[in-house]
Amino acid sequence: MGAVLRAERLSKRFGGLKANDDVSISLQQGQILGLIGPNGAGKSTCFAMLAGSIPPTSGQIFVEDREVTGMPGFQIARTGVVRTHQIVRPFGNLTLVENCTVAAAQCSGRADAGSRELAREMLQFVGLDKRRHEYPGGLTLAGRKKLEMARALSCNPRALLLDEVIAGVNPKEAQEMVALIRRIRDERKISILMTEHVMAAVMSLCEHVAVLEAGKLIASGSPQEVVQNPAVVEAYLGKKHA
Repeated sequence: MGAVLRAERLSKRFGGLKANDDVSISLQQGQILGLIGPNGAGKSTCFAMLAGSIPPTSGQIFVEDREVTGMPGFQIARTGVVRTHQIVRPFGNLTLVENCTVAAAQCSGRADAGSRELAREMLQFVGLDKRRHEYPGGLTLAGRKKLEMARALSCNPRALLLDEVIAGVNPKEAQEMVALIRRIRDERKISILMTEHVMAAVMSLCEHVAVLEAGKLIASGSPQEVVQNPAVVEAYLGKKHA
């Protein structure tokens, strides 16, 4: 097994603010990797750089052995790295299957029957196929998050970056999301990098966890190792997890 996606000494400055400072992380083939930390730690900035939403100030990003540093998002998506967004904004005037078909066509670079077929397959995978001709406005928050995941899966990724897909849903829906994420890895053979504040989900799903604080990587290891790390307890988890 090798790295599907890796960042080497990634930094991002916004004026005088250093949102990420010399961050190196590696997502291995078949792995579910958690990226955690308090609000403002730099997780979203790191995600945005990995997905091509914003360019890094310094450092390098690789998809397998290909350097993709500074590539725009649509090009990185075509290399097989696709992200979801914490705030879900589907195309409200398009049906669920049309939303996913657009994503499939953008990532493949062509609009054809195969894009629509893949879109429907992914809606079925996340449990939304029966509602494929409905519009996103009728979905619950959990439903919109599932649609966001189906749109990302319609790009046929090798690596999926999940930005807080569990936060905000009720406990039953959270269990469904955990099961869905595990199925994406196990059945679709997609490596996953996820950022999440629901620690029970992180502990259940992730083989490896990286912790950011004030833009710096302060710990990396198994979930069990990370929750016992004094720096992580102080910066993020609190004594109840120690």
